[in-house]
Amino acid sequence: MSTSTRLGCGRDIDDVWAGVDRPPDAHERTCPDCRAARASLSQLAEVTAEQRRRDVEDPELQPSPQVLERIMDIARAEVRHGRRLPLDEPEPHRPTADLTVSEQALASVVRSAGDTVRGVEVRRVRIELPRRRPWVASDAVADDSVAPDGTGLTTSTPGPDPEPRPARVALLLQISVAASASIPAVTSELRQVVREAVENEVGMDPVKIDISVQDLHDE
Repeated sequence: MSTSTRLGCGRDIDDVWAGVDRPPDAHERTCPDCRAARASLSQLAEVTAEQRRRDVEDPELQPSPQVLERIMDIARAEVRHGRRLPLDEPEPHRPTADLTVSEQALASVVRSAGDTVRGVEVRRVRIELPRRRPWVASDAVADDSVAPDGTGLTTSTPGPDPEPRPARVALLLQISVAASASIPAVTSELRQVVREAVENEVGMDPVKIDISVQDLHDE
């Protein structure tokens, strides 16, 4: 079986198709092969355009609200990709964070954890950083020394730097739950798996995990 795409005149049909929406050139105006091909391809283009228009207007082919929400969630995450979250609580001796994680990466960890809970769809993740905890200085080491005038003077030598404390984070999860599932049971399981994932995979302290059930869906 021949796989040639050339017409009898030698012109490739792909070249004719590429210019089907433009007026025919000098060759196509007089070539019977090109004229027949243009007529067939023009009809195909019209049928394709009409079918595309019907697909756009067909409600059964429109994305569901859940799909649109997922798309918007990803778009929002991309917009916020530059936001960096500290992994450690800032301290007076270390005011800037040495290690950070992107908000998008943290949200991805939360969603992946949510995917392990049967009957739950995590649709949106909001992330907030609570107010910083007050810093408590490490215990000072007493050092009795003598001042130049001979009087006793007690000074203190700072102790070793404290271990970095995990940064705290507050999460709000908007979810959909399967109609056959127990909402208290799945939300409790979801809160537990999210807490473990954030602590173990990211190294942050999820001090607050709020869950809002937005919808029910068929499993």
